[in-house]
Amino acid sequence: MHLCNYSINKFHVDYVKSEDPDAENVGHKWTLSALLRHLRSMGQDTESLMQRIEDIIIKSILATASGIVSGLKQFVKHPDTCFELFGFDILIDDTLKPWLLEVNLTPSLGCDSPLDIRLKSALIADLFTLVGIPAVDPILRSQNLNRAAVNANKKIISYRRVQSAETLPQGKKNTNKSNKNKGLSSEQQRIVASAKAQFERRGGFVRIFPSPKSWELYSQYLNLITGDPMISDQLGLRKLPQHHVNANHNLMLHEQLFPVTNHNIGYIIPEITLDRLSRYERYERALVKGHKQTLDRRNNKENLGIDMHKYKSQVIQLMQEGNKLRSNKQYFSPSEARKAFGLYLSYILRKISQPNADPICCDLVMKFLQHSSYNLRTPFLFTLPCNKLSNKDRAAITAKQLSDFLHLYNRETDFYEDTIDRPRTVSNKLFQKFLAAASEQDLDDVLILQTRLYKCTHSFLGKSGFAGILKGANLLGSLPHITSRIYSNVAATEQCRCNNSINR
Repeated sequence: MHLCNYSINKFHVDYVKSEDPDAENVGHKWTLSALLRHLRSMGQDTESLMQRIEDIIIKSILATASGIVSGLKQFVKHPDTCFELFGFDILIDDTLKPWLLEVNLTPSLGCDSPLDIRLKSALIADLFTLVGIPAVDPILRSQNLNRAAVNANKKIISYRRVQSAETLPQGKKNTNKSNKNKGLSSEQQRIVASAKAQFERRGGFVRIFPSPKSWELYSQYLNLITGDPMISDQLGLRKLPQHHVNANHNLMLHEQLFPVTNHNIGYIIPEITLDRLSRYERYERALVKGHKQTLDRRNNKENLGIDMHKYKSQVIQLMQEGNKLRSNKQYFSPSEARKAFGLYLSYILRKISQPNADPICCDLVMKFLQHSSYNLRTPFLFTLPCNKLSNKDRAAITAKQLSDFLHLYNRETDFYEDTIDRPRTVSNKLFQKFLAAASEQDLDDVLILQTRLYKCTHSFLGKSGFAGILKGANLLGSLPHITSRIYSNVAATEQCRCNNSINR
């Protein structure tokens, strides 16, 4: 962000060079978030400014879409084999009206200041994560030396586009389909799944199309039959014929991601319920220290203005009050409990993926995986690392297997349906806010409390033994004890308080 023309400004007697990477509002270069915070402090409407900037960007893409689509059809064989980074040069006048100067197909990534390095390194890291470029661990790759096994596995594996980006066997395409995808073709399901996966990998990016209001604002610029952008829409806003709905992928995507009348809680609900938080307030967040942190959207929660302790204390208070009343309400729905546990496992995965991972933590994870792999619908084969390996290699193998388990676990979570007619102690809106701000310790405390109150872990682990007395100081330390009693103490599950009301 240049406050004025750098080529002229650098010769001025009052020129101040930006030399501190931690100072976003000092010198000749500022970050966009620093400028927005400065404007807000002066009483300016920064949300309206960003809405107008988003409008310029979206309309620019729509206006040039014909050339982009033509190039894609001519040179791109598969939709996931290309991506583009555009640089928009926008001038903001004294009335805060944005003016588009130009769009660069190859924006400059050169760094002439420490702030450039900090900002653009985060940009590149987030870009590669958003695209889903696979990350291959050389330790794990070197272990598979059997060419025959590799060739055999090529038919059943594909790269996962998640943060770890390892490969996993795919299940049958026609099994365990969610009701929310009912009526969609395989291609449409792929598009929806890709959009959700990209949103989860967005890092510091903000998705402006599709968004909850983008169809209302920009459908007039789209062909109502095909959904393709048009320079001029002569069809107006006439209702799309029913037999053409499936051909309009843009309309289908908006309906799937942002249902207007469908009240079932979907996987991407946090973007809807926290839309203002996850979009306009994200523009004003400060840069975190270190580009690696920007790969995790939850590391930005302090800058999003979320009162983490308030949400956690509210959730715990409601759970304790519900326990005192001995009501039949669930604390969380099964889907919510699984999302919380999945997020907790992702924190554990990052912990054991560090170079100096704690061997004790890795051992607990191995014991947990050894017993919990049977709880998945999709077969998951856990292989115990060889004792002759170093702690670093054992940790790497354990991290990979936990990543594989977590991928399957999260995928199965998508098949759980939340029903709004079932009474709950903690509202879905509060839970989503808590989940967006929760740390590992927050999740540990809440899941431990639910386990103690229910005396079981059915809601997020499926089959589990009686857990009236937990072993270990935290949830991870108790998991091996809980999961080891799945089959040895099945009768004791009748003593739990969930009353077998946890259904898929």
